[in-house]
Amino acid sequence: MKRGENRAKAFNLHFLRGSVFEKIFDLAEFTKLTKREQQMYNSEVKRRRDNENTTFFAVNEAKKVAIEEGREVGREEGRDEGREERTLEFTQNLIRATDCEDSKIAELCHVTLDYVKEVRSNLARE
Repeated sequence: MKRGENRAKAFNLHFLRGSVFEKIFDLAEFTKLTKREQQMYNSEVKRRRDNENTTFFAVNEAKKVAIEEGREVGREEGRDEGREERTLEFTQNLIRATDCEDSKIAELCHVTLDYVKEVRSNLARE
């Protein structure tokens, strides 16, 4: 139990258990402290708030970095997909428009011979 609640119970004043009254009791307890104790208390409160704020800031910065890294990965994946699509289109266009052998198409498109054969097979099914 908090100090304010103890005092309220001691006087059997149940309505004094609210947070406003607890704060008043805490303030009254604070004013009983010596100047040195008040300074120590204030220093501790400041230290805890600084730690909390530092942690909050660090977590938010980490989230920002993670989000940006995720975006960069997404952009890179998008670029890779675009390159794959262009390679597929180029391979398909060479197969449709020329009489080149599969090995020559593979060389021109910078892909494997098996890839060209697979694309040719898929085009034949269409």
